Amino acid sequence: MELIILFGKIGGNYPEVYDRLHDRALIEDCLRMFLTDNSFSTLKRAVESGSLDDVKESAHSLCDVARLLALPELYYRASSMETAANSLDCRKDDLIKSMSGIAELYEVIYNSIEKYCQQTDN
Repeated sequence: MELIILFGKIGGNYPEVYDRLHDRALIEDCLRMFLTDNSFSTLKRAVESGSLDDVKESAHSLCDVARLLALPELYYRASSMETAANSLDCRKDDLIKSMSGIAELYEVIYNSIEKYCQQTDN
């Protein structure tokens, strides 16, 4: 699978990533790092615990990952979570609902990247 096809599957912007990093091998390294990054799992635990400070911090970290790989929908959802956690009237139920949307998208992205990396490593 070509990188541009992968980025289409995950809702990413390959030209933007390439313009920033200028190196296919570096982009592939960043994809592999995505697979080991703990931002998502940390956010999930923070939402489950209801710690707004931890939600803000981990959502911000996930935004950074999404920005690096030009994943606008993941960035938008993580950013919305961070904004919600900053709100004075933030409710845990709302965070759980938002987390559900992030989790669905994250699973598609993760699985697609994992499949791509397995194919290129063989």
